[in-house]
Amino acid sequence: MNIDERIKLLNKDIISNQKKIRNLKIRDDIIGFLPSFILVGTITTITFKFYNLELVQDFYPGAVFVSLIIGGIPSGYLPSEKTKQKIKTYKSNIKEAIDELHSIALEENKKYN
Repeated sequence: MNIDERIKLLNKDIISNQKKIRNLKIRDDIIGFLPSFILVGTITTITFKFYNLELVQDFYPGAVFVSLIIGGIPSGYLPSEKTKQKIKTYKSNIKEAIDELHSIALEENKKYN
């Protein structure tokens, strides 16, 4: 394989692994905060539907606060061990590719000196 092709392939691998790590983190953020938004939306909808009741008006701020806490419980378990292992694998792949690029650069430098 040509050196230029190898360099392009290594750079492509680095970029794809970085995208995979970013996507895993975005997925965890969505999983962590989606229940909070669903619960707060449900509480708000119920409040607007029954807004004339004094009981609903009194307990609305507390209900929103409690739903945020309950919805935030899944975010305490993120990232999972499986996700951590994937991120670790992707980071090691990135490190190996960077090390190989560095060795190619050193060889090229020796040729010119």
